[in-house]
Amino acid sequence: LIKDLFVNPKSLVAKSLLQSFKYETKEHQVYELVYNHKNSDDTILSDCIKQYQIDVNIKYAKTLELKSETIGFLYVQMTGVHVPEAIEYLRTHHVEVNLYAI
Repeated sequence: LIKDLFVNPKSLVAKSLLQSFKYETKEHQVYELVYNHKNSDDTILSDCIKQYQIDVNIKYAKTLELKSETIGFLYVQMTGVHVPEAIEYLRTHHVEVNLYAI
């Protein structure tokens, strides 16, 4: 799938290509949230913030249009007591969550 090329690159060429799309930060605890076209119109993050009473600081966002598929990358800082539960909530709603590291 084309999405896998951008979300989970395997080859050195694909990884090299993606470096131009990456967000660079020196800050700690930045999470990469990856949305696909199936859930990009839902209020998943908003619902998560309300339900788990967390604060979210959006650091950077990027959208890629790939043929008939859109992939959204959102780089955020999350704070609050219930961040682990919030991350699990996002994952159960088909948002890929990764601790971001350059």
